[in-house]
This record gives sequence, structure tokens and C-alpha cells, in this order.
Amino acid sequence: MRAELAQAHAALSRVVEAMDDHLYTLRVDPAGGYRAVYRGPNREALAGGPLTGGPDDDSVWETLLHDDNRERWRSAVARLSREAPIELEYRVIGLDGVERTVLDSLRPRRDADGSLFYDGVTRDITERRRLEDELRRSMAEMQDAHRELEQARGAAELRARTDELTGTFNRRHFAEIVDRALADGAAGWGLLLLDADHFKQVNDAHGHVVGDAVLVELARRLTAGLGPHDCLARWGGEEFAVLLHGVATETDIDRRAQRLRGAVRAHSRHGRGGQRAAHDLDRRGARRRPARQPRRARRGGRSLPLRGEASRSRPRVADPAPRSYR
Repeated sequence: MRAELAQAHAALSRVVEAMDDHLYTLRVDPAGGYRAVYRGPNREALAGGPLTGGPDDDSVWETLLHDDNRERWRSAVARLSREAPIELEYRVIGLDGVERTVLDSLRPRRDADGSLFYDGVTRDITERRRLEDELRRSMAEMQDAHRELEQARGAAELRARTDELTGTFNRRHFAEIVDRALADGAAGWGLLLLDADHFKQVNDAHGHVVGDAVLVELARRLTAGLGPHDCLARWGGEEFAVLLHGVATETDIDRRAQRLRGAVRAHSRHGRGGQRAAHDLDRRGARRRPARQPRRARRGGRSLPLRGEASRSRPRVADPAPRSYR
């Protein structure tokens, strides 16, 4: 029997020696202190060299603790009397000057006489932490790249459906919106088409930079006059289109058109000949003529593209154009 036990002990010792981890058993006294009753090999490997007081010298081991982790280690030691499992990760600066990250795992048990013991293992997890940190950095970089890609995709989609100058929808996207509105079959949609009178004169007299500023300001004022579900697009040149929502009659459309006229004429002043012109857009005194009055059409509760010229004095209904308007 003794021979068998000796063989088993020898085999277990070989296994322990082959491990990189440090195995140990601590006995906790009633006052909360402890002492090691067993320590396997490899503690000095974790310490980066021989401990001056031998492998059991905890006072030397404590001096190797990283300053940021010393209090955490002492707090874990103070919890030994609670008879609860302990998992503690901390760093040590080895006698060889190498910083290592170690993990202590301790499990409590009671002996037959009621004595409290902890069986523990100290494992070097430096490489594992390094790989985990690299993985986290790689994941963060991938997330950043994905976020940048999504932002770029969103910006590309925005450019594809908006007018670069005014920031309103462009003609193509506006046509798609109208298609969806018509496909839904719901009533209550109306379409306004408008442009700015004498816009060529602005470009000829003051240049395209001022002309662009006029269009931007016109789009801004039209946007300010829209309802919450209306849609504005630059149709081309100085022409704009507005898809109205919540209009049931010609009177509704006319009322909304007048509201847009009011938004465009806001903050304007009288020019020569009694005509109203927008406020100066640059220091040279460039003035924008009033927006040509909106045109609109509605048939059977469904809005359609328009053709025909609108009067400059008031909006009027034009004959519906064919279905194709792209």
C-alpha cells in the first residue's frame, strides 16, 4: 500500500513539475492570518528569479506587486476568513525586471478538524492578456472602419439623392418619392412647380456665385414654409418642385401655395418699379426677383407633373402632363 502511495505521489509530483502554474495550499488561522502548508514549483519562475527567503517567502512576493495592484492583493488576503472563492488578477514586476500579469484562483475547504484551507493556483496570463488586448484593438479598429464605411455609404447615398447646391432633394429622388406616393393610392397629395422670375438677369448682372446664393436662399425660404410631411426638390436650374401632403381640394392647394409665396417674400423690400425683391445677398447689393408663382395640379386626389406657364400675379392650375416626368 505504501509503495502504491509513493508511486502515486511521484507521478503527481511529475505532473505538477511539468506544469507552468504554481500550486499551493494555505491554512487560515482564526485571527485571519495564513501560512502556506504546501507550495509546488514554479513560483520563482513567476517571480523572475529565486526569492531570498525561499519559495514560501510571501513578504518578498508582496514587494514584487505592481503599485497599482498592491491594495487589491491585500484586500483579497483580508477576505480569506470569509471562506469564499477568490479570483484575483494582478501584475508583478519580476526580479528580472519583466512585468507579468498573473491570476490567482483560490477555493476554500474545511479539514476534518474544522481547519480552513485554501487550495490555489497562480497562473501567468501575460500572453493571454496581450492577445486579448490585441484582439480588442483589432475589433475597435474594425468597428471604426465599419463606422467610417457606413458614414461614407450614407454620405454617398445623400449625395445621390440631394442637390449639391441647395441641399434639397434632386429631381431623380423626388420622382421616386412621387412614384411611391402614387403607388400607395392614398388621396391628399398635391404638386407645386415654381421658379424664380428674371433669374437669368441676376446671373448676367452679378455672376453665377451670386446666382447660386439666390437659389440657396430661395430653397431655405421654401423649406421654412413646408408642412411637416411636404417634400421639396430642385427640379432644374431655378425651378423647384414641392410635393404637398394633406391637401384635399383645390382650395387647400391654393392656400398652401400662398403660404409658400409668403415664405419666399419674407424679409423682402421694395425695389424699383414697385416690384418686391429679396434682401441683399452680398455686399454688391445683388437682389433676387420674387419667385414665380407656384403651379399646381391635382386630379382625383392624385398629384401629377404639370406643364404650362403660370401667371406672375397668382398661382393657377395647369393642365396635367403625361404620366412620365423623369
